[in-house]
Amino acid sequence: MTSEPSETRDAPSSAVPSTKLLRHPERSISGDIADILARSKVAHVGIVENGWPVVIPMTYAFNPETPNVLYIHGSQLARILGGAAASARACVTVTELSGLVYSKTALNHSMIYRSVIAFGTMRVVDDAETKGDVLRRMIGRYFDGRTEGRDFSAPTPEHLNMTKMVAIDVEAWSAKSRAHGAAGPGDDDPTVPGTSGVKPV
Repeated sequence: MTSEPSETRDAPSSAVPSTKLLRHPERSISGDIADILARSKVAHVGIVENGWPVVIPMTYAFNPETPNVLYIHGSQLARILGGAAASARACVTVTELSGLVYSKTALNHSMIYRSVIAFGTMRVVDDAETKGDVLRRMIGRYFDGRTEGRDFSAPTPEHLNMTKMVAIDVEAWSAKSRAHGAAGPGDDDPTVPGTSGVKPV
């Protein structure tokens, strides 16, 4: 993994967008990337289709043992997965939201969050063993304690054939957080009219 721009597989002359934080660089938390991906539940996956950006919220699989790869899956006809055969580029954003910040000024309402943005190249996963293993890992991540054979049946070859699985090989990413509460003018001054604080999510 790298947080610096690198070249993509399908277009060696085209650099991955910069992952450098231009606004609030002090909020960079690159060391938290694996933890955020392991704890979060929804990935917004973006591609370009016919010149238009398309972003779809999806479940995903992340394995700390192979941190450069994210897995997504869906129907064989799913539009977000259609570019995988052509090694399409993708942008993945994962956000862990823990609080909504309200301020005495409209401008300073905000959130407490950690997020990851990743740029990578999509590829189709055809190997049945890998597909089955990824599905089991996803079930275990989203439903702690569920056991194959007791709570659900193993994926059949028919089900695996119906499922399109795509790996996103990550080439560059960054992580950012906002961890503090209200910090607008007067938010810490009880003599200033209005209310401020954090609403947990």
